[in-house]
Amino acid sequence: MLSIYPRSDNRERVQDYPLATWREYRNEYLRECLRLEGRGNDLTNTICPDCRSETPEGVKPTVRCVDCYGRDMVCEPCVVRRHQRTPLHRVERWTGSFFETVSLQELGLRVQLGHAAGHRCKFPEAGPGDFTVIHINGVHDVALDFCGCTRVERRVQLIRAAWWPATPLDPHSAATFAALNTFHRLNLQGKLNVYDYWNTIVIKTDNTGLKPPPDRLPAFTLMAREFSHVKMGKRAGRGHVENGMDSVSPGELAIRCAACPRPGFNSPPSLEHVPESQRWVYRPIFCMDANFRLKNRLRVNGARDVSLRGASGYFVEPEGYAHHILNAATQDEICNCVGFSAINNANSKRSKGLCVTGVGAVTCRHEFWQPNGVGDLQKGERYCNMDFIFFSAFSHSRNKSGVVSYDIACQWSKNLWKRVDELPTHLRIPSSTDFTFAVPKFHLPAHGVPCQGPYSFNFLNGVGRTDGEGVERNWANMNGAASSTKQMGPGARQDALDNHCGHANWRKTIGFGKSLLRRMIPAISEALKHRRVFSDFQKILEKEQPEPGTAALWEKEVLLWEKDHSLPCPYDMPASTITLDSVQLDLAKEDAEKGAKDGVLVAMSSAELFLLAMEIEEVQRGITADNVSKPTAHQAARLQERRNALAKRLVRFRVQAAKTFPLRSTVITSEHAHLCDAEAARPDKVVLPLPSSTPSALRAKIYSQDAIETEKRLRYAEAFESLDRVRHHLRMRSYLNAYKVKNTTGQAPNTRARNLQSQVDVKVHAAAKRYRHARRLYAELAGDGDWQDELQELLDEDIRGLSERAVRVNEAEEENVDGGEGKRTLSWLWYGAVSAESEKREAGMHAAVRTEWAKARARALRWTEEVVMVRAEMQRVLITLTQEAMQWTALVDRLSVSDAALTDGLNAFAREQSSLRVRLATSFQTMWAIASKQADEFLTSPDLQESQELAISEAIQAVRIPRSRNMDDEYASIASDHEFSNDVDDDDD
Repeated sequence: MLSIYPRSDNRERVQDYPLATWREYRNEYLRECLRLEGRGNDLTNTICPDCRSETPEGVKPTVRCVDCYGRDMVCEPCVVRRHQRTPLHRVERWTGSFFETVSLQELGLRVQLGHAAGHRCKFPEAGPGDFTVIHINGVHDVALDFCGCTRVERRVQLIRAAWWPATPLDPHSAATFAALNTFHRLNLQGKLNVYDYWNTIVIKTDNTGLKPPPDRLPAFTLMAREFSHVKMGKRAGRGHVENGMDSVSPGELAIRCAACPRPGFNSPPSLEHVPESQRWVYRPIFCMDANFRLKNRLRVNGARDVSLRGASGYFVEPEGYAHHILNAATQDEICNCVGFSAINNANSKRSKGLCVTGVGAVTCRHEFWQPNGVGDLQKGERYCNMDFIFFSAFSHSRNKSGVVSYDIACQWSKNLWKRVDELPTHLRIPSSTDFTFAVPKFHLPAHGVPCQGPYSFNFLNGVGRTDGEGVERNWANMNGAASSTKQMGPGARQDALDNHCGHANWRKTIGFGKSLLRRMIPAISEALKHRRVFSDFQKILEKEQPEPGTAALWEKEVLLWEKDHSLPCPYDMPASTITLDSVQLDLAKEDAEKGAKDGVLVAMSSAELFLLAMEIEEVQRGITADNVSKPTAHQAARLQERRNALAKRLVRFRVQAAKTFPLRSTVITSEHAHLCDAEAARPDKVVLPLPSSTPSALRAKIYSQDAIETEKRLRYAEAFESLDRVRHHLRMRSYLNAYKVKNTTGQAPNTRARNLQSQVDVKVHAAAKRYRHARRLYAELAGDGDWQDELQELLDEDIRGLSERAVRVNEAEEENVDGGEGKRTLSWLWYGAVSAESEKREAGMHAAVRTEWAKARARALRWTEEVVMVRAEMQRVLITLTQEAMQWTALVDRLSVSDAALTDGLNAFAREQSSLRVRLATSFQTMWAIASKQADEFLTSPDLQESQELAISEAIQAVRIPRSRNMDDEYASIASDHEFSNDVDDDDD
């Protein structure tokens, strides 16, 4: 047989082609599986191997257990004796031809509760004859005996056997802890709903439908909710206090973030003695957002379905929230500056029959769901909802300041303190609380220009490299439960979402070791790089700027702007004040004044005619761009329809032009209103009769000087407006390129990202083509002049983003660049991003370099802040784990009970939890040792030599993060992708 493997070594072959290797053995696997369907090695056995010594003649083995190791066959009495400790195993009986399923109950097994396995009670009390137990391997009918020699309630006897009773009163069914725990894990990790889990158990019991087990789905659903609720209280230490679950404080059952500052717990109780310049380290960062996939349907009996958690977990306090929402029943959704479709469509899109249209939530920088930070939305995303949710979460923070990230923070932050006065008293906070608002990095480019600087995380002090998008990543994980929670009652839904929040928070807690290390490694490397880049930039600036103190002046402008955002933003290029709309308005006013003066208003002025011509030219360029060499029949038909419509517009335009400029037809007699055959076939190639398209020798004979000047002004404005479009699309292109490299993996996502990039590229080239056309026609009218310094010829190599080639000192050294030539990596396109009233190119270059300097400074600061923040977060995590370990230790022997076994269980669990946190802290500290040492060296030495920087870089790059295919890595790896935008500036423009 010809081998398909390029290597001869068997081990390497198996590793590289595992399934191809196994395929050679599949027939062997198939036959061995079929062998297990028979009696196997017991084929010739005629005596039971267990009772051979008890009965000389022996008993023929007829039964085997499919859950016991070996599957050896024994007699019926022996299989019952064997399973006194494992009464929920599945057994099969040999019929003489094949095996059939039989229950241990049918074989005579009775389960005795309240005593050790194999021991009978002196006064047994028979349980219900139809008692059913749900286990991970199926649904079992069990013959049950309760203990009658003690006064222990039946429900307690079941729980002590690790069987959860379906009801506390007179249970006829139960579910094993193993079955409930398995569903709990599958539901949280795989988003498996209870219906599918139950049917899986049914299929494992009987996959033929001939002997279906009794329907226990409603009972199992209730047991699963009760089980998860008790587990939540158990892990919160409520079993170690006198009143247990009866008086739980709001948010007490929630798992708190160990890395966020909590005054008096893992950070100083007061910042009075902390220097002003360091207080930002103790400022929490909150991210809030709404999700309209987590809907909930109206249910007739919804009022009867109450939540077991109430406000003890992650949801807001229900009564107070409902009362607050009711008082604002007529309030509209939050207005926004960009018109996000998620907000605009929340009310109208598929909301019929829903009692909840979505969920609002608050998370922290580390993507932990906040206590009492989740709430239902009844009518889209309104102020009353989001205000109550945010301040419910913030009420658990004793901090006096915070950063709030929200995709519509620019609008939500307005009049915030007025709305705080409308909240319940316990949620009102002092107006002296210092909030800083920001828009997440991925959402910011869609906002208007006024929002770009003030709400950018890149330009906000004290946030490091936070992107503000953590809550969005949390939604991605939570949305898997949307299909099942949509059909639940309100109480079941809240309990389910609470479970998912707690699960996510715990996985991130134990994943802090890797997640913070993944943040620290690139933070140190990037901080070193950007600090060096900014230092080199400063040296170039000092060398090339004729005026001393330029950098100090720029820094002063940045610092002033950080205190007062009403000042000009130093991160923005001055925008052009010349637009086509502004010139059109001026011309319209002039036409009105002229008409009022002459007493006559013409049907169409020259300005209106030229604007119409520009619209037609835009259509012509669009048709030319869409004219592919080999179109499909559909494409050809659509293209021809567009050409036909364009031809009609051209005829109407020529007729109107003849009326507006009647001298043209007398001077150029060869022109006609109707199109010739060649023009009708390709109307996109027809040249419009305009001053700019008329030979200069005939232009003055046909058009007045006013008409010529009018087209000049329009073409001048069109050129500037086209340049602005080119810059805008280049910013978006750079942003998309960075996002794709940073976040997109896999063939399908890469294909979608590439399609989006292609769409932006098309817009870039279209804007460039329009600019070149406008510039060429303006040159025909204006001739050579100073305007060419502003409207330069746009070559293909000039069309690049501002940060596609940054100012780097090594480029200057390699290319032997001197003076201002060191900045020639900036295209003139960005030098010209200023108004015509500015100092033209020199001022434009100055503004571009100033902006690049400010952004280089911001990059260096943000990466350095990231190192500081992650180092502080590492310390807070260790402090938190140590504090929690001490808290659990303090619970040992705290509750005085008469039951010694209960005391033993309480103490064992408390010591286990304390030990777990100590072991986590030790593991994290070991994992972070090298990175922490390098971070401390970097932070304590602001003026590192190049050799020192190299040593730190080599040390940090040598750190290896352990990787494994488990849930810890799933949550820990989030930190490595915590930025939606790369270290570029185009997303901020």
